Amino acid sequence: MGCTELMFTSDNEQGISNGAVDGVLMTANFQEVELGRQLLTVLQEKQPDMPRMCMEFWTGWFDHWGDKQHQTWSLEGQYVTLSHTGKR
Repeated sequence: MGCTELMFTSDNEQGISNGAVDGVLMTANFQEVELGRQLLTVLQEKQPDMPRMCMEFWTGWFDHWGDKQHQTWSLEGQYVTLSHTGKR
């Protein structure tokens, strides 16, 4: 017996710099173009035979009960990030 499913971690900048778990796909979490490019480049270096993948693309941040404003980022900024992240 053994695990036959794809296992992955969902990491921010600090998590990726801490290293990987053997046999587990590392993925990146980010919101901005430059950080996304940096993290995906690091993933390429750390696991060259694995796909580069954004697991969590942040369109906002956690809301808290009683907050007066919903915390999101502009649609334009999200579009720029998504349209440029996958380009080499």
